[in-house]
Amino acid sequence: MPFRKAYLRSLIETIEIDDAQVRIRGSKDELEKAVFASQNQPAWYSQASTKWRARREATCNNRKPHICWETAMSCVVSDTTNVYHLPSPLSYVVVYRAGSGRGAPVRRYTIAAVGKITPERARARAKEILGSVAHGNDPAGQKSTERGVPTVAELADRFMAEHIEPKRKAGTAGFYRDILDRMVKPAVGTTKADKLTRQQIGKLHSLLAGTPFQANRVLAVVGSMYSFAGRAGIIAEGTNPARGIDKFTESRRERFLTGKELERLGSAIREAETNGIPWAVDESKPNAKHYVL
Repeated sequence: MPFRKAYLRSLIETIEIDDAQVRIRGSKDELEKAVFASQNQPAWYSQASTKWRARREATCNNRKPHICWETAMSCVVSDTTNVYHLPSPLSYVVVYRAGSGRGAPVRRYTIAAVGKITPERARARAKEILGSVAHGNDPAGQKSTERGVPTVAELADRFMAEHIEPKRKAGTAGFYRDILDRMVKPAVGTTKADKLTRQQIGKLHSLLAGTPFQANRVLAVVGSMYSFAGRAGIIAEGTNPARGIDKFTESRRERFLTGKELERLGSAIREAETNGIPWAVDESKPNAKHYVL
């Protein structure tokens, strides 16, 4: 009996017990070494060893994922690859530790839903993910971080609500809103704010070549929006996909007053010369000025 206890301790790392299940965790490598090290394993051990490597759980707890671990026989990815399926819908998932040692957090990275890609493609993707983990990366953590980054459309709404509308005149705010709603959002609104590229903004700018004034204002508004996002900590400061794009040449616009406009101007001048036009001074403004003659 003491031998059996010591033997089990060499294979089992942890035993987890909850209300519905008992889970025994250990190293597959150590188990396989023990299985093939001797031809005279105890009967009780060899009987269980064929079931350890991978099998569906006999019972399904609806409150917990129904896990089907990949085996070394059916999934040649690596000795420690953990690819399993979850119900409703079934998905291919990779499990790994983000770091070294038993204290490192366990991560689960969902590859894709079953049916969207083949098992072979899921295994190939699992190789890529585990290779990234081996180089010190944390793909699941990075994916979680990216989920918190707003889209360009969401960033535009926040930019207007927190910066432009409280700090700019109504006319300026309306101009910014028009540029964002009519030009920027339809073109790149669904793109994650940190993924927007200079090529995308350059393409939008080129499409507006017929209206060079508006095209150039798109660059200015996008640049201002990303400066706000950097100061607010939404994305990395200094990010500006509109930087480096050459602006269109804007021609000076010249026009002449219409007949009605000339008539209104003449009436105003006559009134000023005869009756005078009162000058209403807003004393509430700090720079208000008026003269007493």
